[in-house]
Amino acid sequence: RPEFALRGYNDLLVSEPILYAAGSAQSSKSAAAETVAKEFVNENIGPGAGLDGLGVSRVRPGLTVEADAASGDTWTGRRAYQNLSDVLLEVAEFATADYMIEGTNDDDSGPTSFEYRWRDGQWGEDKTRGNTAGPGGEPNPAVVFSPWLGTVQSQTVRENKLDDINVCYVAGPGIGAARVVDTVSNAVAESSDPWARRAVMRDAKDEGRATAREDRGNEVLNKFKAK
Repeated sequence: RPEFALRGYNDLLVSEPILYAAGSAQSSKSAAAETVAKEFVNENIGPGAGLDGLGVSRVRPGLTVEADAASGDTWTGRRAYQNLSDVLLEVAEFATADYMIEGTNDDDSGPTSFEYRWRDGQWGEDKTRGNTAGPGGEPNPAVVFSPWLGTVQSQTVRENKLDDINVCYVAGPGIGAARVVDTVSNAVAESSDPWARRAVMRDAKDEGRATAREDRGNEVLNKFKAK
């Protein structure tokens, strides 16, 4: 039977690495955990994200960051070129905290505005444990959308973008701010909708030729393009 996986707003956090050189203020942090997390978000997908090597904005349209309350113990670390989501998970686990990107529209006009928010402790209730909300005290079953169960009339897959990567940063030789980073992109896929951009970092410190680094980036884009 067909299965469908859909992404929520937090998927935006997976869509970029920390694109700043080792030793920079944007990749090396020492501050309250909440402050660190919100700085990483702002500088990589939020209003402060800036441009990539091709001059394309890394800012995710409509995304803002909640005001910083500087909660949590001091987190110290260097995370140049690592995936943003992986680093945020690490910071949240350190602080025993949680976070979420939530829609901030007041109507049903669409997902045009979001906010990254931070909370001490777990966000909401854990519905996977002690769930006895069914009519007879049994756990609530998962909602399955299926023509066979009559919960939907039909399902059609037009394109699979779950593993799509349309921007690849290829980090070549050099140290710190002197390290060469090339940007390769599939501009059509990247611009297919305002939030389609999905970027990854690949290491190529052994490759001094720009053309060879570009080839490596294109290999990644071809391997992980939408199907």
